[in-house]
Amino acid sequence: MFFLLLSACTDLEACIMETMPLSYDAPELVVESKEIQLHKVLEGFPQVTDIQFFPKETNLVLIAQKEGQLSLMNLSDSHISKRLIEIPVRTAVELGLLGVAIPPDFKENGSIYLHFNPKEGERRTEVSEWTLDIEKGTLEKKRILFELKQPYPNHNGGQLLFGEDGHLYLGLGDGGWRNDPLESGQNKKTALGTILRFQVDKDDLIPADNPFIKEEGANPYIWVYGLR
Repeated sequence: MFFLLLSACTDLEACIMETMPLSYDAPELVVESKEIQLHKVLEGFPQVTDIQFFPKETNLVLIAQKEGQLSLMNLSDSHISKRLIEIPVRTAVELGLLGVAIPPDFKENGSIYLHFNPKEGERRTEVSEWTLDIEKGTLEKKRILFELKQPYPNHNGGQLLFGEDGHLYLGLGDGGWRNDPLESGQNKKTALGTILRFQVDKDDLIPADNPFIKEEGANPYIWVYGLR
């Protein structure tokens, strides 16, 4: 009975957050240092969640927006842009298209990686691999690397980034609500509240030197745990 009540509370709390989300007012930007100057590069991209430069490029970038838009932009000419895709995503509270990563060997394989919350099905995190053709401006999904059910619509975000070792790192929040009610932060059986590490150049996505790969019951993708 306790577990049924706990589950019901989790669903109720999540429903409250999605229907009556907290409002966040962005603070006014104040630059006091005379050594720093700001120059407008582009505009017209509301709710940007990530901007990633292509390897060895200083102007060519991918811009991700919370509501699912992913655009290709040349910062040297703001008129040169291409909306690659608009992914159907959940957008309540802290859900949406949350991150994009470009591997160091992009020119060889044409792959990019996206972190988002799909609109269809249960509320969850998805990290997937896509093939991008810059010349044609096309983007096609290749495979899903990772999926995880999300108990709440907040604390879903986290950076998606390639490390110097060539592996893909994903930061995940503890799952949401307040005070980590599911105690995910110290639980190595869940991927919530962790940084995960993937080797995307092999069929087996788990690097052999991940620290908890031999620990019984631990999620083998975990690189660091205990995060908010």
